[in-house]
Amino acid sequence: MIDCEGLLPDFWITQKNKYPAGIPAEQYERDEDERFIIWHSGVMARYDRKKVNWQELAELAVSENLVFSDYLGWYKIVIYDKKSVCWLFFGDSCGSQYLFMDCANARFSDRFLTLRAALDAPAEVDMPALTHMICRGTLFGESTLIKGLTKTDCGSYYFFRNGIFERRSKHLPLFSETEGKKDLKDVLLPITEAIGDKKACAVCTGGTDSRTVLAALSALGKTPELVLTAHRDNPDVVPAAAVARCLGRELTVLDPEKRDDNWLET
Repeated sequence: MIDCEGLLPDFWITQKNKYPAGIPAEQYERDEDERFIIWHSGVMARYDRKKVNWQELAELAVSENLVFSDYLGWYKIVIYDKKSVCWLFFGDSCGSQYLFMDCANARFSDRFLTLRAALDAPAEVDMPALTHMICRGTLFGESTLIKGLTKTDCGSYYFFRNGIFERRSKHLPLFSETEGKKDLKDVLLPITEAIGDKKACAVCTGGTDSRTVLAALSALGKTPELVLTAHRDNPDVVPAAAVARCLGRELTVLDPEKRDDNWLET
């Protein structure tokens, strides 16, 4: 059983209580009432533009009645239910934010390297996952590059109780069921409202996707800072810079050859 009062102030901890798992709590907002503790980071908005009620969201999620397709944004959420003594967690439904699991050792964290460092045995590379990463440039589903460590799938949410992870489907509608039913501006409006005065940026490659999103944002009166990760001689730089000029913004080009001191060497 988890003693809620015994939680380390800066970390979440798992049922085995052996390793801290998670990130410094100051990077998450925290809401608490008599039943739930909710940690959330990122930006979450509702399609109907109503303010997110975190206690209501937690109650619906724990009772398995939350309609995940009602929510937009990029976010990670962890809920502790004091009544049933269980955890529930999930990332956003577009797959931009993950949490990670070590099922064998009953640990979870939003940092992959936290779980990697806590392994009792040398890490073993998951070769099929590595092949997918090389071929596709990303990993789909729950796989990671290390055997035994998994990540949250964007179409699922997870319970953690009695040392066991339980996966549930978010029951998201198929693209074919929603295609053409929502205007892009109607999708972006609640997100921009949720961002509010916070600093935001958008990737600008100069291609059709980024131009379309930036046009919709411009129609809403929003002109975020523009960034592009590319070498200076990348052909995307010229059209991206032209789009930036049209919007009255400078384009920040992030050269992947320039590495910070904390760059992860493999």
